[in-house]
Amino acid sequence: MMHHASGSRARLALVLFLFTGASRQDVARLGWQNVAADRITYRRGKTGIEANLPILPELSVELASVPKDQMLFLTHSNGRPYKPETLGN
Repeated sequence: MMHHASGSRARLALVLFLFTGASRQDVARLGWQNVAADRITYRRGKTGIEANLPILPELSVELASVPKDQMLFLTHSNGRPYKPETLGN
């Protein structure tokens, strides 16, 4: 059981890290543009290798709380994107 409530930014961040294996720089850039047909696809920032992963049920539940018109999954409360260096703070 996770400490953070479903629908919180903290839980979304944790679930993105756990279920994608993405680095901070990659999670900071992930958004709806990376989702198609129940899969999340992105190019890893460090290696340039493409990741094409299924969206597992727990991740799907958390993504459902992110508005479809929001470019990135994780943003500050005012809508500004996180910088990779500050995402874990």
